[in-house]
Amino acid sequence: MKKELALLQQQLTEIYDGDPWYGRSLLSILNEAASKHAWAVKVNNNHNNTVLLYHIINWRLFTISRFENDALSTTAHFEENNFPVFAQPNEAVWCNGLQTLAITQQHLLQHLTNNNDEMLNKPVPGRDLTFRVLLNGIIQHDIYHIGQIMVSLK
Repeated sequence: MKKELALLQQQLTEIYDGDPWYGRSLLSILNEAASKHAWAVKVNNNHNNTVLLYHIINWRLFTISRFENDALSTTAHFEENNFPVFAQPNEAVWCNGLQTLAITQQHLLQHLTNNNDEMLNKPVPGRDLTFRVLLNGIIQHDIYHIGQIMVSLK
């Protein structure tokens, strides 16, 4: 059965480039951020939007690696790359991030398509949680950072 996975797929799609219940999609916000030089805008005087984009990508890649049982990508690797530092963030770095985000979206949706609801109860390698908790966390994580990026656009 794929009832719960179908709901997660729907939520990931709506959040990424659909019409989510709370407002605008991640892609819509990121496209607006690009027009305002996202690599220069700081959020709360801390990270710029490029760092946040790659932070979102990092934890999506972590999730994908857990589906693929990638022994080379340790949890520590993702923790070390949590908020990357760019020598010169610029439009090229931003565009590469958008492309990578699109790839992670495709891979996440494909992994959900290739599985069934029973896998949601399985433990995530390297973490003390289930795939259900991880996938719901990715959804919440994306929405949280959408809000941060939106605030920076004001």
